[in-house]
Amino acid sequence: MITDRFIIWLWANRSKILLWLGWFSVTLGGAIYFGLPFFTHAEQEYYLPAPVNPPHHQLQENCQVCHEPFNNTQRQEACLSCHAKELKQVNDSHSINKFNDPRYHTKLQKLDASRCITCHAEHTENSDRHGVTIAGDFCKHCHAEIQLDLRDHKNFKFDGCQQCHNYHDNTVLYKDFLKKHHHQADTDKQAALPARNLSNRYQQPPTYSSEPLNLLQQDSPIDIPLDIKIAEEWENGAHAQAGINCTQCHHNEGTTAWIKKPSFSVCQQCHKQEYQGFISGQHGIRLKHDMPALQISEAQLPMQANAGELTLSCSSCHKAHRFSTKHAAVEGCLVCHADQHSLAYKKSPHYQLWEAERRGELKAGQGVSCASCHLPRLQTENETWVEHNQSAHLYPNEKMLKTVCMACHGVEFSLTALNDDTMIKNNFTGEVVDPISGFSLLKK
Repeated sequence: MITDRFIIWLWANRSKILLWLGWFSVTLGGAIYFGLPFFTHAEQEYYLPAPVNPPHHQLQENCQVCHEPFNNTQRQEACLSCHAKELKQVNDSHSINKFNDPRYHTKLQKLDASRCITCHAEHTENSDRHGVTIAGDFCKHCHAEIQLDLRDHKNFKFDGCQQCHNYHDNTVLYKDFLKKHHHQADTDKQAALPARNLSNRYQQPPTYSSEPLNLLQQDSPIDIPLDIKIAEEWENGAHAQAGINCTQCHHNEGTTAWIKKPSFSVCQQCHKQEYQGFISGQHGIRLKHDMPALQISEAQLPMQANAGELTLSCSSCHKAHRFSTKHAAVEGCLVCHADQHSLAYKKSPHYQLWEAERRGELKAGQGVSCASCHLPRLQTENETWVEHNQSAHLYPNEKMLKTVCMACHGVEFSLTALNDDTMIKNNFTGEVVDPISGFSLLKK
């Protein structure tokens, strides 16, 4: 009886029921269509009011890196989570603590230099290649009196300050530093990169010997067909020479299950510092935020047409099983990069030195590869290692001065070359046509 009455009621109210069902379906569908992108990396880009600054383009699919969910406010701590360590290393000359001084209160009303996004605002088209979004003469808000206090600056315009000064780190551009070093020769013909000191860095498990291994000692499972080409690459590679066998990389951590293609987590077991550098730069930053690794087709710089489907990983540069640092230093870069600077490398004096070193005509470290400049050697008291954050020395490029250029060149020669866009595009081949006028001050 109840069933019959219910069917009669449904029939009598069919129009209203269909209307409610239609409304519910449209509402639910709209909520899914417009709401789901907020929770998925790949679709969040759909809602961007404008692209992010070029240095951050790889993160624009994941709003939560910089924003709280459902909150349009960009978090100051989000900036510092990636850049605080870098600013500390360069001895940030405009640190946030500096602006806690009450003397700067009035000036902060004109330019709130205590917040990163004052100068580095996102989702705007008014950004330069360094990610700065304010006018080039912003220095005058705090330093308007500089032309009165320093008479040798009276003919300089404020929009040219960046030619000599780096906002976050002036230590390599202070006048005393420049005076001390500007008499150096343009090029030191005997200069060489310091040798890497790897033996102190890598702590191998006690079950593995540091003695070199040969092909007969490889320990891949007998039920997995042996690829002789891969086995020979391993035998002639850095891992076999260091006593690292197949299962150390191909066994899942804590088990004996065989992994055909080990993940990043395997590499960082021995290469922790290199891995941390990698995920701090634009090559690996997505991994730091639990995003898919960068695919070459997503890069903003010109790339080789046949590299579009490649995904960046340790073996992208180091070539699995050989893990050759020589390959990674040049070929590992040029297999992807096709911008003018990269394509000009093999016509440059730097490449000639690299080839001479590979032929044995120069000592180790005297050749100049892509990695020599973009992944420089860093030294502490007991260690020399390679910096794997390739973004650490890019913008502004005078950050390369101490750690890269001055290993071989004088300060005036280096800064003048770094300031010449044509020289950079030609991979430092040719002559500088626009020298830095500021060096004339050192002679006064």
